[in-house]
Amino acid sequence: MESIQLLPQDTRYGVTADGRVWSRCGTRRGWRELVPTPDTRGYPKVKLGQFYTVMVHTLVAQAFIGDRPAGMTVNHIDGDKANASACNLEYVTQGANNRHAWRTGLQRSGWENRRGGEGVV
Repeated sequence: MESIQLLPQDTRYGVTADGRVWSRCGTRRGWRELVPTPDTRGYPKVKLGQFYTVMVHTLVAQAFIGDRPAGMTVNHIDGDKANASACNLEYVTQGANNRHAWRTGLQRSGWENRRGGEGVV
């Protein structure tokens, strides 16, 4: 098993560099893997405890890159929302994240998004 980095906000949970989230709550046998579910935008999320839901990429970035600097957001380098591995994440400004989405074709123009298809040029 890969090395589990404990979450600083709750050491009952941890993450691995490949983006898996683990819990040792309610089990006597050690760690168990939490199964993420996609949010409405397609980002994997997990429930920590009864009321706290968090995005997997946020947990992995915090554990392996460090605390998120003010004004920064997490960017998926390869553009794959489901790939929350530490080597695929970086902190960037929101503007840089938007430019990355445009460059890689992940973001269409506002007109295309509203119309659900190709925009008129």
